[in-house]
Amino acid sequence: MGLFQKRDKSLELTVPKEYELYGVRVRKLPVGKYVEYLKKADDLPYVLMSKVFPDVNNFGDLLAKLLELDRTASLRVLGNLLKTAPEQLCLLLSELLDIPLERLTDPECENALALNELMEIVVKFVELNDYSDFFGNVRRLRELTAPPKARETKTANTGSSDGSR
Repeated sequence: MGLFQKRDKSLELTVPKEYELYGVRVRKLPVGKYVEYLKKADDLPYVLMSKVFPDVNNFGDLLAKLLELDRTASLRVLGNLLKTAPEQLCLLLSELLDIPLERLTDPECENALALNELMEIVVKFVELNDYSDFFGNVRRLRELTAPPKARETKTANTGSSDGSR
C-alpha cells in the first residue's frame, strides 16, 4: 500500500457476531442486556451480604454485626460467603451468557460445563464484546462536552527554565 493511499475498510474482515462453544452460543451483547447485567452485578455485594446476614437491613447494622463476630462466627460467615459467592457468580454468568443454570451448578447434569470450558466461553465472550472503542469514544465525548475551563490545556513542563516567572 502506498504512503498516501487510504485503507479500504470494506475489505477488512469483520468479527463474527457469534460462536458456538461447548454447546453455548456466545454472541455480541445487545445494549439492553448489558445494562441489565451491570445492574445485577452492581447489586452483587448486597445480595451476598443479605444471604450471609439475612437479618441485617443497612450498612450500619452490617458493620455492628461484623465487629461483634468472634472467631467461630467469622469462620461461619466466611464459609457462607464461599458457598454463596460462587452460586451468585454462576447465576450472573448463566443470565449473561444464556447458559442454563444447571450446566453450571448441577454436578449430575449430563452436559455440565467444566471450569476450563466456562473460562474459554467467558474469554470468547469478552473478545467478542470488546468495549474498549466504546469507552474511548465516551471519554472523548466527555472531554468535548466539558465546560471550556476544564478543556484548557495546561502548559507543558519542559524541565528547563529561562529564569523568568
